[in-house]
Amino acid sequence: MRTTSRSGDGRGCVTRLLRATGILAAVLALLLAGLFVNQRLAVRALRERYPPPGELFEVNGRLMHLHCVGAGSPTVVLDAGNGCFSLEWMSIQEALHATARTCVFDRPGYGWSESGSAPRDGAQAVGELHMLLGAAGEQGPFVFVGHSLGGIHAPIYVARYPDEVVGLVLVDTAADYDYSPDIEQEVRYSVGFYRVMRLLTGSGLMRVLGPVMGEEAMPETAAGTTTPVETSNFVAPRP
Repeated sequence: MRTTSRSGDGRGCVTRLLRATGILAAVLALLLAGLFVNQRLAVRALRERYPPPGELFEVNGRLMHLHCVGAGSPTVVLDAGNGCFSLEWMSIQEALHATARTCVFDRPGYGWSESGSAPRDGAQAVGELHMLLGAAGEQGPFVFVGHSLGGIHAPIYVARYPDEVVGLVLVDTAADYDYSPDIEQEVRYSVGFYRVMRLLTGSGLMRVLGPVMGEEAMPETAAGTTTPVETSNFVAPRP
């Protein structure tokens, strides 16, 4: 009888443990689902509150954002660095618009542009930019200003479409280097970091963790910002 009682108590403990685990898993699933829905609603509200300053054009079945102002020739195309988007170059664009036509844009998945198709390499990025400029009727000639990652893409554009480009400016861009094991490890770390950040932001967890982690965890361009960034409202004629 004692053996049977102990066996029954053991099965009862296992049952209670499984039940508690199931309840915990259900609560976590509901919590994650709530965060996911909240993230989608928050993004939708932000897009409605801050519409794109430029126009959206269809490229490969997805919308890309391009903002061109000013008049004159050649047209200056500002290609932002990794993790940056059009808004960060609009102050330069405003300073130039009185004397030149300038264009800023968002790569797929950045700013107001929808996510793009794979592979996300330089050739793909340059092809999309070429189609974007064509869809907007921007025919050049162009002067490309490439910042950081944009400084890697801009020479590829020049090589593929040399008749369209009359100038190239590189700003704090990557120089040629040997692809050493240390560099490869840094690249792998960077890719892993962005995958984790994509998961945290897409799931809505970052919206909860951000305020907890504080401004130290924010990019330098966002840290210390207490008021919404006002985008330019000026509109200049095409040449």
